[in-house]
Amino acid sequence: MNLYSPKRVAELLGNFGIHPKKSFGQNFLVDQNIIKKIIATAELKNHDKVVEIGPGLGTMTVQMAEVSKKVIAIELDNRLIPILEKNLERYDNTDIIIGDALKVDFNNIIKNEDEKQLKVVANLPYYITTPLVMKLARERQPIDRMVLMVQKEVAERFTAIPGSKNYGAISVILDFYFKAQLAFDVPNNVFYPKPKVSSSVVNLKKRDEPKIPVQDEQVFINFINKSFSSRRKTFVNNIVSIYEGSKSELIEFLAQTNVAKDARAEELSTEKFGEIFETIYNNLKVR
Repeated sequence: MNLYSPKRVAELLGNFGIHPKKSFGQNFLVDQNIIKKIIATAELKNHDKVVEIGPGLGTMTVQMAEVSKKVIAIELDNRLIPILEKNLERYDNTDIIIGDALKVDFNNIIKNEDEKQLKVVANLPYYITTPLVMKLARERQPIDRMVLMVQKEVAERFTAIPGSKNYGAISVILDFYFKAQLAFDVPNNVFYPKPKVSSSVVNLKKRDEPKIPVQDEQVFINFINKSFSSRRKTFVNNIVSIYEGSKSELIEFLAQTNVAKDARAEELSTEKFGEIFETIYNNLKVR
């Protein structure tokens, strides 16, 4: 079945009475060269086990099944399952799980998988991207790498550096858990239907340990989110409500880490956030 032609994909969906759902962010990847670049970015080998989120028609699933030991495909849209099953019927190294990736128990799915061999590859719709990445990062799932197709503006936030306009809480949190790289940009004519926005592929390689040691990861993540809660405010004014004590005391503690009272969160590196957090955590109680 030719899944690399927008015309054929449109016909196939029509035969099943399926119209792509905007609510699911369904833009099916129909370019074989882009799929090969994604697989190359993931560095898939014949011993790898892959979790694919949103396989759609199985266009990329088939290619990954050819080069991987196992592919676990998680699909939310029940309408696509007959097509997906048909396209994967020749492969005994694929499993299809029907469900919402935001609600699926990944521990149950991957409990028997080798930590250093499990990778996540996906063409993600906008609405699921950040919450899913945060879920997988914060739950500390045994995932070695994630290669994700996302909206270009999201990719720029994921990989932004301190001082840039796209640098924010998600940039710091991902840097805490992963080595994040922008792999390549993707034109919108490789999808059916064509999205109105540009896309990019990001490569998130999991760190063996978080980039910096912190005493409480959950509190640290909350601290990062609070730090960027309002870009119009200074860093101090964003975080003062989190901790007991006065603003003047907080400014004194920040001075110990050479952070000026008028500094803004977007100026601070992950390492500096860690240093600040540990200094404050050791001296002020979290509310």
